[in-house]
Amino acid sequence: MKKAALLLSFAFCMSAVADDFEAKVCHLHAGGYGVRINGESVCLGVIFNNSAAKDDFANLRPDDGLSFSGKKYENYWIQFESISSVSLQRLLGKWKDTKNIYYNFTDQSNVVVFDPASVKSESFYYELYPNSAMRWGMSMINSKSNRVGLLRQVLGTRNVHFEICLYQENIPAPSRLCSTLTSITN
Repeated sequence: MKKAALLLSFAFCMSAVADDFEAKVCHLHAGGYGVRINGESVCLGVIFNNSAAKDDFANLRPDDGLSFSGKKYENYWIQFESISSVSLQRLLGKWKDTKNIYYNFTDQSNVVVFDPASVKSESFYYELYPNSAMRWGMSMINSKSNRVGLLRQVLGTRNVHFEICLYQENIPAPSRLCSTLTSITN
């Protein structure tokens, strides 16, 4: 009888509806990474419903932020269903690309882009979302334009580099801007 009640209780928990969470990646005491849900102090262990969520999480590092849907069980672990957006701590700061355009990622959602050739500066709201291994889809929006593209961390270098490719709405493909970002933040 107790086993049946326990199984029924477990089945009910496993069928619970997913909730939306905002969290930061953290180190677990036992090793590996977990998440600290915003406003809470405990680093929760993670399990994954599918390989896509597991792969997306594997691209994150401590202090990176994420929005995801999942189910929280007790106060020890959380089950991921999908990650909707991320914020990369290592992206914050000032960057210069190979076309001499400057990017200042001031926080997890705002970037200022400065082109010294035209002495033009634009502020954008940006969002990153999982795309594939070590790549993130990117959208940059302001009142004048909407740009979408990809951001990819370049591996095999001593310093962190990102490759960024942006596409501006209603502009032909040659206007695509692909270049490597190098940090200029001390």
